[in-house]
Amino acid sequence: MDSSQHAEEGDALTQKAKLDALERELFSAGQESKRQVSAWFKRKTGQIHTADMVSRHYKRKASLE
Repeated sequence: MDSSQHAEEGDALTQKAKLDALERELFSAGQESKRQVSAWFKRKTGQIHTADMVSRHYKRKASLE
């Protein structure tokens, strides 16, 4: 996991050549996780929108009778 987070593009190819299939899959998953976290920190993951159910919700009025 540590090497997948600190590997550059060219360096990653040489590191992945030494790994078996499971390790390559884990290496790729680690790199993708790092990309996603970096995008999240830079706020490039998109905006949060209000759900339709919430925007259509009406509050009940209290009956004072």
